[in-house]
Amino acid sequence: MNHLTKKLFILGSKDPEMSKIESILIQMNLEYTYATKDGELCHPTNAYTADNIINHNDVVFIECNIPSYTGCFFLIDHHNKGDYGYNLDYKDFLAASSVGQLLSFLLFEDFSLTIKSLNLKRTKDAMSFGFSILNGSWVHSINDFDTIIVPHSIVLIAAIDHCLLDAYKGRCFGVDKKELSGYRQESLAENLNLSINQVSSQFKKFKKIIKSFDILNLDILDLTNIDLGEGYTEDYLLLREASIFLNKPIAIKTKNKEIEKLMLLSLSEEQTSNFLKNKMFKNFSLSNVFGVPSRGYAGGIIQE
Repeated sequence: MNHLTKKLFILGSKDPEMSKIESILIQMNLEYTYATKDGELCHPTNAYTADNIINHNDVVFIECNIPSYTGCFFLIDHHNKGDYGYNLDYKDFLAASSVGQLLSFLLFEDFSLTIKSLNLKRTKDAMSFGFSILNGSWVHSINDFDTIIVPHSIVLIAAIDHCLLDAYKGRCFGVDKKELSGYRQESLAENLNLSINQVSSQFKKFKKIIKSFDILNLDILDLTNIDLGEGYTEDYLLLREASIFLNKPIAIKTKNKEIEKLMLLSLSEEQTSNFLKNKMFKNFSLSNVFGVPSRGYAGGIIQE
């Protein structure tokens, strides 16, 4: 039996990148499950304190963790300090992203099975180790002879998840801003079970709200008064998208059951670093402060 089929992949909270990762694992016919807490699917706040009972000794964690697990494991992530992709910027967005890390892992574990299962195209040009650019396309090499062309859908998802702000600025090789915006709206419509027209209308509404504050010339626009519901709701995702598309820093509140979180989006590296240093925004009392300067986001748990 191939050793890849002996592994169990455990996935964190669901978003467009995780949906792509799930589809890859399904195509590969590999065993996977989602991280859970108290019998429910994890959300971003508790994905690293999951409590699944795992009777498996060879696990791959993707953007999650089960603290009680004591078997062998491999970690794929880019959100936390120490993760391979944490400090990588837009120039290395493909290698940094979780979907890019997964593709690398699969190719190194079993090149033949991966290219067959995912119908990947090979190129005869020998390349340097890992991801690189060849003839206007992203490619991945595991040695001097085995090189594949990275599917464009993976390139898009990697840019979206690792550095969407930079992608909208045109900094990510192989990603066009207009195509990106259309893809994002189509993807959000599919994941939210909405029509393209509904998504487009709401996206325009939030862009208008953000632009209405331009005259105030605020460093970070405080939109914490807007009720965005619980979790990755339609309003949360589309307000975030509008902020990143316009390159306008905003502050919003999100909820996950009893936990309320402050999120700062579309920040400059300096703004993110200042927030991480001062650990405060206006009158909010925060704990578990987090942020990634190279990726322009930060936040923390709101204390009552």
